[in-house]
Amino acid sequence: MNRNTKISAGQMIILFASAGVLYAVLCGSYAPAGEMLANGVVSAAVTAVLSLPLCVYAVRFAGEKGDVLSALTERASSFGKIAALLYAVYFISAASEMTRSFGVFSSERIFAGGSFGVCTLLTGAVCVYIAHTGERAVCRMTTLIFFLMTVIAALFGVYGYRDIFSASPELFRPYPGHILSGYRTLGAAPFFTAAAVSVCVLCKDAGANARRGLLCGLAAMLVVFSAAAAAVWAILGRFTVISEYPALDAAVYVGRGSELPFYGTLYALWIIAAAALISLLCACGGRCIRALFPAVRYEKAIAALISAGLALIGGYSGINVCGSIFENVFSPLILLLILPLSGLAGHTLPEARGSEARG
Repeated sequence: MNRNTKISAGQMIILFASAGVLYAVLCGSYAPAGEMLANGVVSAAVTAVLSLPLCVYAVRFAGEKGDVLSALTERASSFGKIAALLYAVYFISAASEMTRSFGVFSSERIFAGGSFGVCTLLTGAVCVYIAHTGERAVCRMTTLIFFLMTVIAALFGVYGYRDIFSASPELFRPYPGHILSGYRTLGAAPFFTAAAVSVCVLCKDAGANARRGLLCGLAAMLVVFSAAAAAVWAILGRFTVISEYPALDAAVYVGRGSELPFYGTLYALWIIAAAALISLLCACGGRCIRALFPAVRYEKAIAALISAGLALIGGYSGINVCGSIFENVFSPLILLLILPLSGLAGHTLPEARGSEARG
C-alpha cells in the first residue's frame, strides 16, 4: 500500500506545527509576550490532559478502520449519530472560521486592496479540491510545509539575530492571563483542540498514531507558536500591540537590510499551510457527514463548500456564528472529554461482547 494513503504521526506533527504558525499569523491576540507564552503553555497542557480519554477510546474501540469516528458510529448507532453530528458541526465551523480569517488577511495584505469575497472563494475552491482528493493530498503538502518552515527559520536567524538577542528580557517575564472569559476561550486553545480532535478522527492506525501524533503534535505546535510569538515580540518590541498583523510586519522589518526580502516566502508558507489545515478539517467534517448519511457522495467536497459559504456569510454579515462555535469553551470539553468518556461508559469491549454472544 502506498504510504501516502493515510496520514502518519510524523505528518500530523508537521501539520500541527504549521497550525501554530498560522495561529501566530492570523488569529493570535498579541497580548504582552509573557502572557501569550503562559497562555500557550496552559492551552497545550489542558488540551493534552483532556485528550487522554480520546486516546484511550481510540485504542480500546478501534474498528477495522482504526479511528475514533468509526468506533463511535459502528459500536452504537444512536450515540454514534450524536457524536458524528457534533463533530461535523465543529469541524465545519472551525474550517469556516479559518477560511474567513484567511480571506480577510489575503484581501488586506497578500493582495492588498483585493476583494474579501474573491479571496475567500479562491481559498474555498482550492480546499474543495484538496478535501475531495482526501488525506493523500494533505500528506503530499507536509514535505513542502516543513521545507518552507526550515528556510524561514534560517532566514530569521540570519537577518534578525541582532534584534532577537538584543530584546529586553522584561518582555518575556511569564505571567498567566485570562484563559477563559465568560463562555469564550482565549489564546491558542481552539487551535489545539481542533488539532487534537482531527488527529484522532482521521488517523487510521488509531492506537499508535493517535498517541504519537497527538502528544508530539501538541508539543510541536506549542514550540512553533511560542517561537513565532517570541520572535515577533523581540523584533517589534512594544510596537507589536499596535500592528494588525505583527508576524508579517516583523518579517518585513527583519528583511529591511536584505536585497532579497523574504516575506514572499512567508506568504507561500501561510497560503500552503492554510490550504492544508482547512482541507484537513473539511476532510474530517466530510467523514462525519458520511457517518450521518452513508449514501451521500463527495462528502468532503460538500463540507468544504459549506465551510466556504459560511465564511462568506460571516464575513459580509458580521455575524460570526462559526467563530463562536469554534471558540466556545464547551467545545473542547464535549469533544475531548465527554464524548469518549460516554463511549467508554456505555460500551463493552469487543472481546466481552463476543463472549456474551457465545454464552
